[in-house]
Amino acid sequence: MKSVAIKNLADLENWAINFYQTFGKQRVWCFDAQMGAGKTTFLQAVAKHLQVKETVQSPTFSICNVYNSDSVGEIYHYDFYRIKNIHEAMDMGFLEQLDSGNYCWIEWATAVEKLLPPDALHIKIEVLENGTRIFTIKNYTTT
Repeated sequence: MKSVAIKNLADLENWAINFYQTFGKQRVWCFDAQMGAGKTTFLQAVAKHLQVKETVQSPTFSICNVYNSDSVGEIYHYDFYRIKNIHEAMDMGFLEQLDSGNYCWIEWATAVEKLLPPDALHIKIEVLENGTRIFTIKNYTTT
């Protein structure tokens, strides 16, 4: 387990690069945080480092956005806040995308936790009263 305090946007962008360099081999990243905590902002910083061509935004209504990076290929970005059960995720091809070897960034991953691989990362973001974000990273199976 690793925890990092992020106090401002510049720190977030620098830490996003460090995060990728440290955890980039793990392709499934699961986020647990309240709305507005910075999940998408963090992913935008990682995507910038990976030279993603598309605008990275939360897939709240589309449920899945696909981005392209010359350095890592396709990236699947999910927001499972609105799904009712794991069958909805399976019907949209989630398992195939998990097995693709491409990055899968999953917001509200608890909705599909039974489908996640054991090496998935669990990234919890807590917002303190002063606006500092605490990022805590674990393997999903140890949370």
